[in-house]
Amino acid sequence: MRHSLPTPVQNPAIIRSNMTAEIAVLNRNAVALAADSAVTLQLPEGTKIYQANKLFTLSKYKPVGIMIYGTADFIGVPWETIIKQYRKKLGTQGFATVLDYAKHFLAFVEKHPSFFPRNAELASCYQTILAWLQRLKTRLRKAVEIQIKNIGPVSEGKIREMFAEIVEQDIAHLKLHKVLSRFSRLNRATLIKRYGPTFRLAIQHGLQNLAGPVSLKRLMQGCTLVILRDLYWHGESGVVIAGFGDNEFLPSLYCYTLDSIICGRLRICE
Repeated sequence: MRHSLPTPVQNPAIIRSNMTAEIAVLNRNAVALAADSAVTLQLPEGTKIYQANKLFTLSKYKPVGIMIYGTADFIGVPWETIIKQYRKKLGTQGFATVLDYAKHFLAFVEKHPSFFPRNAELASCYQTILAWLQRLKTRLRKAVEIQIKNIGPVSEGKIREMFAEIVEQDIAHLKLHKVLSRFSRLNRATLIKRYGPTFRLAIQHGLQNLAGPVSLKRLMQGCTLVILRDLYWHGESGVVIAGFGDNEFLPSLYCYTLDSIICGRLRICE
């Protein structure tokens, strides 16, 4: 299989709904949803804040709403666009429960090829691994600073040794976390077969001369664990769906965190 690798460029602007405040009040008769409207736009010249909608009706005909938090887009597509397209597809259709609405909406997101083509999936995977490697480098920098403060200058060889230890510690920590439910049937071999070139590219760009002390095989194992386990999230969004299903006398609410599509499946946690 030929892989189309993402180009390692920085996004000119990253939109985030940081420090979002959202409230859901449910009683036997109704659901009240509220969200702030501040969105942070991180530009090369600095941070700007503007107003954006985070609260939408999921259906034009049924009492079900949706709120978003975290990033204002999903793999580069604004949530507002995704929700509007979903409403158009849903039409007058209803479901027995709010959980059914949530599953139907998430399936729409997961299986929409025009929104999320193969290259977008690869780029998202690349950014997730790059963010993990950056976390490791941040830990190394802090460890080196402490070493210099307490002992004195640190040799390059010692820095490489410290980095190898940090990688081993993090891989052990990742193994303690549960596998994401939608990835329970995926294994590391499948991920490496599909995303191996993307993993290697992220390692090359993210670590450069630091990659030497740790074998590529070990780093690739770490990449697969980052994808499969519920620990690290990158550019994640939150989705809250609440209301009444056709067969529900009482309201219900479901909340999800998601950040990418891997192997055609949402990387998601309820």
